[in-house]
Amino acid sequence: MNFSKNLRKISSSILQNHRRLHTTPIFQAKLFVDRENSHAHNILSSNAEKYKLFTELTISPVQSTKEDDLLSRLNSSEVTPSTVIKDFQFIASYCKNTETCISEDRFDLFVDNFTDNCRKFTESQVIEALQLLTLLPETPSVRSKNFLELWTSLDQACVSKADDWDIDTQLKVADAWYSLNLAKISDYVWLVMKKAGRKIRKLTPSQLVHVMFFCNVTRKPVLGEMIDFEMNLKEIVEELTIDEIAVMSMGFFKTKTPLRDVRFIEYLYKRLTSEISTVSDITFVSLLKILRYSSKFEHIAAMNSLLDAICPEIDRFSLLSCMHVALMGCDMQNSHPESIELVIKRFMKDIDSARIKDMERICHVISIYDFKTDSQIELELMKTILENLKTRTKEILKYPKCFPCMLHYMSLKGIYNEEMLSSIFDMEFVKHAYGTNLILGREMFSLDTFVKVNLKDSYKGNFLNERRVAAMGKCLTRYIPERGSKYKLAHTDSLLLDIKENSENLFKIATFKHILPNHERVDVVLLYDKEKKQFVAPSQKCPRDYSGTILTKDLLIDDPSRITAIVLICGGWNNYVRNTGEPTGLLRLKMEQLEILGYHSIPIPWYDWRLLESPSEKRKFLSQKINHLIH
Repeated sequence: MNFSKNLRKISSSILQNHRRLHTTPIFQAKLFVDRENSHAHNILSSNAEKYKLFTELTISPVQSTKEDDLLSRLNSSEVTPSTVIKDFQFIASYCKNTETCISEDRFDLFVDNFTDNCRKFTESQVIEALQLLTLLPETPSVRSKNFLELWTSLDQACVSKADDWDIDTQLKVADAWYSLNLAKISDYVWLVMKKAGRKIRKLTPSQLVHVMFFCNVTRKPVLGEMIDFEMNLKEIVEELTIDEIAVMSMGFFKTKTPLRDVRFIEYLYKRLTSEISTVSDITFVSLLKILRYSSKFEHIAAMNSLLDAICPEIDRFSLLSCMHVALMGCDMQNSHPESIELVIKRFMKDIDSARIKDMERICHVISIYDFKTDSQIELELMKTILENLKTRTKEILKYPKCFPCMLHYMSLKGIYNEEMLSSIFDMEFVKHAYGTNLILGREMFSLDTFVKVNLKDSYKGNFLNERRVAAMGKCLTRYIPERGSKYKLAHTDSLLLDIKENSENLFKIATFKHILPNHERVDVVLLYDKEKKQFVAPSQKCPRDYSGTILTKDLLIDDPSRITAIVLICGGWNNYVRNTGEPTGLLRLKMEQLEILGYHSIPIPWYDWRLLESPSEKRKFLSQKINHLIH
């Protein structure tokens, strides 16, 4: 079965089972603990003298597992907090040793007794009950009968006692909920985080790190006080190991809180650079994430120094870590060719173990920089990934949006597979990846343009339908800028207006048009009539703005044969690789597509235009760019 048919068959099957798939319980038993959380907790555990952590029972408290002994416990008429704890000791041990689920009906009476007496437990009884809870065999869900009643009543008991405990005890009990994999949904843990957030400045370094660990686990910022965490971290950072700093970093990153202090961010760059030869893999990734999330242009020098130091260490890091190395600087178009090439080589070596998400990201890095090497290994990698995808249909359908994104990034480098391109426009796949939304991701809009322009002579597959293209043209193309608008003009829009106004002053007629609608911003279009020897306006028959239509010359002009069509592209900050003057992959493809359509494209970089101070200098600049095309 070919790729397209196989993808369609699996996609159709998934859609038929959509209701079943989406009505399974939200919470799975013992919620998944990811590697990062586990690593962070191990860091705390390795410093037992600093961190007061919960201790799980390692042996069963009661050895007898006879059925008669169990029945006598369950039918006991004496019920007090002490007898409930003793019963729980026996029942937890019984369930553990016999692999019996607490959800069975015979435990209902005990669970009723437990919930009735839970709030009367002493501090030591609460902690013991939490320890016993960890002994129970896994239930199908955290909402399973009896287990739900046990942990929620115990959670509320912890809430009621929290004010009586000092911060160390509060964190120790919160750690118990982490051990149960319930911290993310525990009312008690959230209460402790809020309490800690109100007295951040009084926390010791270890308490601060511990609280940030829970911010990481729950992905919840502590009210509006995250800036105070950063201020305190700056004051104590010299006292912390790089692993502890990484735990703090995870808390900032998972709560979507960038670091704000420019000097502190630079300190973290230098600290990681100095310890790069010994830093562990997960700590390394945690720090890279927060640095990438927080960095500004002032940090490019420090970023490049770190990437220089990373290059000799690339082989010892995981493929996931290498992917994050390649992503450093992407948000600012700051390319570090040596590290990127080394990461590409790692991907070539370990491609079979790469996740489809990681493949997508490395393709993104290559395309955004329009990355080139003498060996052309970047193109070899993309071709290898394209071939590898033929065996990844199930993974593609698990992460369906990764697939069109990847094909889009590859198209920027001229790498494609027509059958795969056709498969993403198949309605079954579109429904699976994007639901019933009329507006799809920009990657789909861009690929639709790619097959209609770059592959117009060979492509025989599917396209986006006209209704969807029109809707996406209306929603995904940026507004045409104008003076006096109620909306504040972005920097690039101001440049666009300046270019258009100076073009009009020089050539009388200049028009804003979305020639390629998948690109957000308009371009300045100049149409020179070679017979009349003057610039003219677009045809009255030209499709309306924001229609999503690709403006071929015959749509824009009544008589294309006698018209020289020039497109002035305003190259904003994000259209060029930092400090190189090289266009990004998206800008390069845009110029290529305009040439295919018969236009002369002239990019005008922001860094050239800003050097022109007077109107006469700007007009001279434009004349030099355009006159040789019309004479």
